[in-house]
Amino acid sequence: MTIGKNTDTSAFDSTLMARSPYYDDFDPEKKFLKVLFRPGQNVQARELTTLQSILQNQIERVGDHIFENGSLVSGGEVSVFNGFFARIASDSALSTEDLNSLVGRKITTTDVSTDTLATVVSVLNTPTGSSDATALTADNEQVVFFTYNTAGTFTGSAFSTTADAAVDITFKSGSALAPSTGTITNLTSVERGIYYLDGYFCLNEPQTIAPYSITAAYREFNNPTVSVGFDVTKTIVDASDDASLNDPANGFNNFNAPGADRFRITPTLAQRALSGSEDSSALGISGGTSDYVELVRVDSGTVTKKVKFAEYGDLLRTLARRTYDESGNYTVNPFTLTIESHEDVFGTADPTKLGAVLSPGKAYVSGYEFETISPTKFVLNKARTTQKLGVQSLTLTESTFVDTNFYTLPTQSNADGSVNKTDIGHLTKGTILKIYNGDTPIGQCKFVNIRPSSRTTPENGNPFLRFHITGVEMGINPATNKRFSLFDTNNLTFMQSVNSEAEVFDILNASPAPSENTNLFRFSTATPGNDVNLQTNRKIYKLPNTFATESIDGETHRGHFTANKMFTGTSDDGELINITLPTGSGAVEFIDSSSVVVMITNAVATDDNPLQTNGRTLNMTLATSSDFEVAIDNTGTPSLKIQLDGGADRKFANQEFLVTVPLKYSLDPADKTIRKKTLVTETAAVSPLSDDNTIYVFNGRGVTEGGSDTSVADLFDVLTILDGGTDVTSKFKVDTGQRIDLYDFARLILADGETLSSEGAELTVTYRRFIHSQSDIGGPFTRQSYATITELDDYADSPKFIDPDTGETIRLFDTVDFRPIRTARNRFDFSSNETVSPYDFLEDRSEVSFTTFLPRADVVSLGEDRVLRLVEGEPSTSPVVPKVNQKDLELYRIFVDAFTVDDNAVNVRFIDSQRFTMQDIGDIEDTSFTDAEFIYKNALRSQAIASALGLFPGAEALDTGVYVDDLIGHGNADVTKTQHNISIDPVAAQVHLPFETSSRSGTIAATTKAQVYNTNYGRLASAEVTGTADYIANQSSRGATISPNPFGIVDYLGTIKLNPSFDRYWSETKAAKVVVNVSGENNAWKKAISAPTGVDGKRFGFGTQWKDWESLWFGRVVGDENDTDSVSTDPDNKKYVSTGKRASFVRRVLSEKIVRKVGDRLIDISVVPYMQAVTITGVVENVKPNATHYLYFDETLVGATVSGYSANASGTFDFNVTIPTDTFLTGEKVVRVSDGLTSGVISTATSSADSTFYALGNYQTIENGIDSIRPPIKRRDASNTETFLGAEYVDSLGGIGVNVFNSLDPLSQTFTVDANLFPDGLMLETVRLSFSDKPTTDDPTVSVQIRPVDDNGSPRRNYVVPLSEKTLTAGDVTTTDMTDFAFEAPVYLSPGQYALCVLTNDNGFALNTTINDDSGKLNNLFVPRNDGQRTVYSQTFLDLKLVRNLFRAADDCKVTFTPDVAFTTSNQYSAFYFANARNILSNSNIKATIVNDGEANITTQPNSTYRFVRQQSGAPTSTEIEFLSKQTVSPLIDESQCKLLGIRSFASTSVDTNAEENANDEKSTSVATYHSKIVSLGKNANNLNVKLSGIFPSNPLVKVFARVKGSNNQNIEEQNYVELETVAGGYNASGADEVVVNNFAASILLDAETPGQSELGTFSEYQFKICIPNNDTTDNDSPIITSIAAVPLGRKTRDEFFDTIMPVGAVIPYAGVSIPEGFLRCDGSQIQGQGFDELESAIGTAYNHSTDPAGVIRLPDLRSFFPIGARQTTEGFDDKILGQDEDGQPISQAGDVRVPRTRGSSGGSHRLQGHSHITPSRAPKNVRDGTVNGPDLQLASVNATDHYNNTGRGKFDNDTDLKFGNSRVKQFILDDTHSKTFHPDGITLGNISNGTTGDASGAELDLDLKEQMPPFVTMHYIIKT
Repeated sequence: MTIGKNTDTSAFDSTLMARSPYYDDFDPEKKFLKVLFRPGQNVQARELTTLQSILQNQIERVGDHIFENGSLVSGGEVSVFNGFFARIASDSALSTEDLNSLVGRKITTTDVSTDTLATVVSVLNTPTGSSDATALTADNEQVVFFTYNTAGTFTGSAFSTTADAAVDITFKSGSALAPSTGTITNLTSVERGIYYLDGYFCLNEPQTIAPYSITAAYREFNNPTVSVGFDVTKTIVDASDDASLNDPANGFNNFNAPGADRFRITPTLAQRALSGSEDSSALGISGGTSDYVELVRVDSGTVTKKVKFAEYGDLLRTLARRTYDESGNYTVNPFTLTIESHEDVFGTADPTKLGAVLSPGKAYVSGYEFETISPTKFVLNKARTTQKLGVQSLTLTESTFVDTNFYTLPTQSNADGSVNKTDIGHLTKGTILKIYNGDTPIGQCKFVNIRPSSRTTPENGNPFLRFHITGVEMGINPATNKRFSLFDTNNLTFMQSVNSEAEVFDILNASPAPSENTNLFRFSTATPGNDVNLQTNRKIYKLPNTFATESIDGETHRGHFTANKMFTGTSDDGELINITLPTGSGAVEFIDSSSVVVMITNAVATDDNPLQTNGRTLNMTLATSSDFEVAIDNTGTPSLKIQLDGGADRKFANQEFLVTVPLKYSLDPADKTIRKKTLVTETAAVSPLSDDNTIYVFNGRGVTEGGSDTSVADLFDVLTILDGGTDVTSKFKVDTGQRIDLYDFARLILADGETLSSEGAELTVTYRRFIHSQSDIGGPFTRQSYATITELDDYADSPKFIDPDTGETIRLFDTVDFRPIRTARNRFDFSSNETVSPYDFLEDRSEVSFTTFLPRADVVSLGEDRVLRLVEGEPSTSPVVPKVNQKDLELYRIFVDAFTVDDNAVNVRFIDSQRFTMQDIGDIEDTSFTDAEFIYKNALRSQAIASALGLFPGAEALDTGVYVDDLIGHGNADVTKTQHNISIDPVAAQVHLPFETSSRSGTIAATTKAQVYNTNYGRLASAEVTGTADYIANQSSRGATISPNPFGIVDYLGTIKLNPSFDRYWSETKAAKVVVNVSGENNAWKKAISAPTGVDGKRFGFGTQWKDWESLWFGRVVGDENDTDSVSTDPDNKKYVSTGKRASFVRRVLSEKIVRKVGDRLIDISVVPYMQAVTITGVVENVKPNATHYLYFDETLVGATVSGYSANASGTFDFNVTIPTDTFLTGEKVVRVSDGLTSGVISTATSSADSTFYALGNYQTIENGIDSIRPPIKRRDASNTETFLGAEYVDSLGGIGVNVFNSLDPLSQTFTVDANLFPDGLMLETVRLSFSDKPTTDDPTVSVQIRPVDDNGSPRRNYVVPLSEKTLTAGDVTTTDMTDFAFEAPVYLSPGQYALCVLTNDNGFALNTTINDDSGKLNNLFVPRNDGQRTVYSQTFLDLKLVRNLFRAADDCKVTFTPDVAFTTSNQYSAFYFANARNILSNSNIKATIVNDGEANITTQPNSTYRFVRQQSGAPTSTEIEFLSKQTVSPLIDESQCKLLGIRSFASTSVDTNAEENANDEKSTSVATYHSKIVSLGKNANNLNVKLSGIFPSNPLVKVFARVKGSNNQNIEEQNYVELETVAGGYNASGADEVVVNNFAASILLDAETPGQSELGTFSEYQFKICIPNNDTTDNDSPIITSIAAVPLGRKTRDEFFDTIMPVGAVIPYAGVSIPEGFLRCDGSQIQGQGFDELESAIGTAYNHSTDPAGVIRLPDLRSFFPIGARQTTEGFDDKILGQDEDGQPISQAGDVRVPRTRGSSGGSHRLQGHSHITPSRAPKNVRDGTVNGPDLQLASVNATDHYNNTGRGKFDNDTDLKFGNSRVKQFILDDTHSKTFHPDGITLGNISNGTTGDASGAELDLDLKEQMPPFVTMHYIIKT
């Protein structure tokens, strides 16, 4: 037959059935389903056989639907395990019967005395007759396979069975050619079971095979490559083969007649070789798969395939598929990834590698559970791949320059050749220029270079030149006490200083003034705003697109750099300037003749210009381009030739010259065009500056300008600093002297608060510095400049420079560096003292190629095959994250910086794939909704701008420079400053004072109605126990006895009980490990600097995150503090509560971090602290007896590292070890013992045990069916494997099997804790078992455990209920009564199913069973096999009792916690936090009362922060824990989980303004200070508005200081701070928890030259700091800042301001006499052609008179008029419009009735003017045209004249009626032609006589009023022009 894909005929084998004599003619194509026998016809044998085939076909079809061919159906479990072998010497070979009888028996050696025992697990006969016999010429022995029961190994060669049977069997080991003894790695056994084979359900017998490979002609049992499976044999058995087939009908004729034949399928365990060269999974099976079912495939000892376990496989696979389809891959407990050095992870240093450690975690991938209990380590290769980049363009910016044609050129040297302080020689050395406003000195700078300007030379004027300067330093204006500005004046002069040798001199020294010395070199400008171009004086440039430069040598790279170089010398007789280019400098080319500047003396004397004055040559003259020609001479030594033309007088012959020439330096193979460096070690004596004895400058003090050995620039590092003989190196900060434009003198700065032996003591300093060579070339430094320095061979050793413009730390290997070196007080080495300046030559820009290291992106993933992998990406200039398989779970992305200096050069991004519960999904929906309506950061920014503009109307907010801190961390703050010393609460978005946390462990004691348990797990407490009761008592009818280990297979996987098991706080003496820092929120942790010496506050990042004890440790309930749902939905609550929109932003930020969720708490594990020191004791049980074990903590050997720990005869020992501080990161740490120095790797161990130590603040205690105060106990799969995977996974997926399952799958009795009887659960006290047998010695052990069960009701393989392990020796076990396994403390079991598990490594124990369950609470009995599987019995139960505790029912049970170390009583604490174990009793509230020394006690909830607000704190002395207990269950108080924290906040009591305004932040005295980062603006600003919201005490006041980078200063770090004043009503103090807003800005200078100028001046960068004092030490009323924003404001001119708020054409009233500038009176006058173009365009001709001709533009005439809203009409203003008639036509009154007004006149009245009401003079139109009948409105006859004459206007006529229908209408007479009618209903109308004050409405009338006007005051209306 063929085993493979099923067909309909697979159960019908025609070769066996269709032949004679059976003639089975079954044919499925005929679709026969029954054989229908008929009476009267003979039954044929063929028909009976076919009937069976039809039925078998139906069964097969059902089987095919459920199973694959070859599938395991039940039983038949396969196991693979390690063991040992001994070949039996051929001269002592055993009979086959004796050989097979050895299986299961114990053996020992007889020729060497030993206590070592082993159990035989399998045997193998000689290969004679096998298919391999011909190949095994060196192996013809029998083989015995065994496993050890005790410590030790066999050393003898004579073996005998022990007295465990009637007959002992002896043999000896030996072999002529093959190894006589050794290890076997893949013993494979199969249990009795049923397999589905070719449509039949076939029974197999239990079998074991020892797989082997053939090596050197013998069987090699170690790490074979082989396939193991069933050979399937189909046979027909007849009576001759089996006598039982004869007819047994004794007494009948057919007795003993041969019966029918039988068909049989026999599966026999066999091995087959693998063929091919691919991976084992792709190898072929020798002999094919015909009649063969593969069960196991082994590749070099590794199991790569294993048979599926059908009982669970299909169900589990279905569930897994559903889980994956529904949820995909996800993590439950995230795996935390940390990157460390290779040595820290693997113990060996490797400069090219790092170590990556993935902490234990839990995930589901492809629907299957995966969990690790120990760290997983990976090797992370540093990114050392290089790539040569093509030519990259390099932009060389120039320094600040002045374009001017007003200058006096320098003087030449003295006539006698002596040095002159102001001659041309100093010009090439960076001479000092003083800056003057007129004759008033205002600052100084240094001269750099000169070259032609692009500006056009004016007629009869000097050519424009561009003078480059650097180091601008402005003096203090004594009138304003602020620095001068280059732009405060329109008359700037830069003049050479006569005292330029001085290193420091008075900037404002006015001697000599420019008017007093006309010969000194100078240049000036009348319009600095146009002529002075401020730029960064940069001479160092980072290579573009480099990551980490490996090389830039000229041999393999190309490129060039352009620069200007100054030369001096003397022309020859022929007026030729011959400049020899630097010898040996490679390819140096002259590039641009138009940029050459030649200054030369004039030899022809005139009356106005004598050649010498007092022996001194006068100023040089400028030779223009018409005076010279330039050429390059490359013959011989390259030279630059400039031919001058001085006319007939040859005035330029033999004259001193200064020439500026543009040159191009090209790379050459010998690197000659670059400067080089060498590193030297020197020692020098240094003294401090005269005006500041804390600063020591290596300035060559006391020597001439020629320099001295004591002048040091370009310092590399300082080795030692000695004060006398005392090493004071640590007291100093080192300034290497690197500046952006030069290598300045190095400096030592005495740290604030440090002192020396005497003030200003001389120091002896040993240092290393760079010596510059090839300086005559003038080229730059590059990577190759350092190539010969062996100490700097590695990129990691590159010198560094902090770029002041960007704040970036740059490695000099990555730069092109033109910076000169300072060699004396006023001299710079510009290559042979001749200036070289970078020059961006547009026609031939600088460019360079180089080789760079490449970055890389890697991925850590969990594969579909449940293997954790680090997948390395491809190095690239734009690295791409490697793709992972769609079904794999991506955990992390690792971004590896080029070269990867250390672990800080690796950035990790966590891929958030955490599981979301339905509650989490609801939160996400809320978050998304909130985000949609409120984009948090943009809103903060907009609010800041709006607030600033509201405070400063007319100012302009500079959008690009708005600073908003969202307070999710320190990402916006300058964490590089030690003085930045505050804490931020990222959840509540608050700034708090810096703090320090004191943590205390302690002891617990029973106080009231409580009881304490001293256990090997530590001390625990509960309510007082009053007794016990049986929960289950099953002692019914006895059944069979059963062994917990029927096969006697040994796996010494022991247990460890730790005390303590927890350390619930961290060390604060070493910086924590930052795992993720996505938005810079963890910058303070990453930088990890501490507050200045002597200042309390931050330490290595600790003290910078408020409530870090919650957020990073114990867990924080995000939303609780801002949860308003309950308030909003309370109908009785009258207070409106706005939605907490920030919560969405916090959640979004948290999603970028690695967050672990425990219950309702989130724990941010993006920052991982180190452990503090802790002493741990451990009790180890059930390991190999008498064996030596070694202790490992987190895979590091600890404790007795040499001698180890010896187990006793029962496999027990204990240890005590102290784990040092700052050595291990916090987390779940595996404490492990193993028998051998395995470095924590246990694949070779034969005995091991481990436990988890939780250096964590919070952990899962409800998982995997366990609800406890502690996390579940986790057990590995076997003693020699790290795997933590149950057999459900292994069997269902064909994955890698573990070696032995016995110890993990013990004898298990499941039971139920009834929720109806015990809704709160119960607490077990004792398990009582009935033993029927036990070993003959007292040493063997047996253990019980309580385990949860899975959804199928099977015991969990890898989890144990905490506190439920109990071990007894055989001597403790009785067979005459029940044996008690009393737990050390109550074991809590919540309602649900559990398993009582019994484990032992000895098969001598046996237990009694019952055939009934008296209690009704027992479920199934699981009996172990030898492969990890079970046989399930539903009608057999263990004879047992489960005894539970009874507790005192009370609500005032009390336990007292007392700290081991007392808190300092003098301290005032800001907050307390008491941590305790989780409360297992849901309806029992636990209270913690902190006894507050000398103050009121504090009652709070455990695991929450109590903050003191307006309340005095004391030092806590103890904590009283009070709880409620029930009779059935009590809360448990776990001493090792108790921790009391005291949090102290720090602030200075006041702010010293003088100290805070100092530029040196080290002079600050403020303890709590927030420092912003430097903010760069897109354009200049004039003021700064800093807005703070928060809770501010009334005193002292929070103060804000700012400093800026303006035109006067290039380095913001060197500028003094300016205090910002409160605006908008002054400082706002808070009430109780009241949030108020305070605004700060710089004050406006009243006497500034520019109106509106603030104290900050004009600036392009700013930085501010906030000093937060607190002198309220008694009631802890600390300031809290809830928002920080800063808006730079641009100053607007008055015109700009009015243009903003009042456009042209706007009209306003004006009370003044003279019309202000920019406005006109609205008097109707004409304005055309008078220069008001904008106004003409705005108003047009709308206000013209009708008679105005074309081209006239009039202003509106508002004299005596009120402006009202516009109406579209063409009517003019000539007639007075009174109203309109019924047709809408206007009714007007001729004549202009406006009254003339004079300015200041008044008028108007509250009375009504006498007036006429209009009545139609004819019937309405609808009456006139006949469309309405007359009765609707009849007009009565009216004598209009009488009405008018009798009473005047406004009289009612009582005699005249208008009839409207049946109603009468009164007529109101207006005048002789107009009247109005009123309906009288509801209106009381009185008669009105002439002159009375009243009308129909009741208003007063005044018939003498000329116009109707309100009360008014007259003034002008003016219009903006």
